[in-house]
Amino acid sequence: DLSETVTSMSVTDKLDILGALALLVKPDGIILKNEVYFESFASMFKYSVMVNWYDNPIICSQVMTMGSNTVDFLNPTLQDTDIENLFIKPLKEIDDPFEYYHDYANSVTSRPIC
Repeated sequence: DLSETVTSMSVTDKLDILGALALLVKPDGIILKNEVYFESFASMFKYSVMVNWYDNPIICSQVMTMGSNTVDFLNPTLQDTDIENLFIKPLKEIDDPFEYYHDYANSVTSRPIC
């Protein structure tokens, strides 16, 4: 699809679009991609996680991959934002905050992007 085509385009000889986007993430920020980018994120960011929603009302499942250099997804600070939840249960009803986690990486050897 177009997203995959654009993401893999080169910015320089050593930097693709996804790597360029990773450079734009603020130091305490998170990048999120709604596709299977776990291996790419695990090599670019200190912390990465892939979340799977198997009962999502689309064909099969929906995958979301997140990466960050400072946010450790295994030690989250959960915050109730009082926003209506359409799919995920309200925070006070969540027994296992890792229920949807499929893969996790803490990459002490993540490669520098530039």
